[in-house]
Amino acid sequence: MFTQLGPNSVQSSDGFKVERTGRNYLKYSEAIRSVIIEVEPGDGLAIYTASISVWATESGSEPIRSEDVDRVIKNVCQALDFLQTPYLVE
Repeated sequence: MFTQLGPNSVQSSDGFKVERTGRNYLKYSEAIRSVIIEVEPGDGLAIYTASISVWATESGSEPIRSEDVDRVIKNVCQALDFLQTPYLVE
């Protein structure tokens, strides 16, 4: 279940948050880590999976495992569906 926090920001009951932080960026957060995802606006958002590579944490950064990338993309897509924002995953 999602709660809309603002026009481009949602919080999931599953413990993650997705927010548009600029024209070309989404921020995905869960627990004490987050990742900035590059996007390109157009008819919808082009989401660049190659930009999902490093978690930002309280103590610095750490690489993102491939199974985490899959989960992040799945969660971002669910959030964008909730916001009724069209997207394309690249």
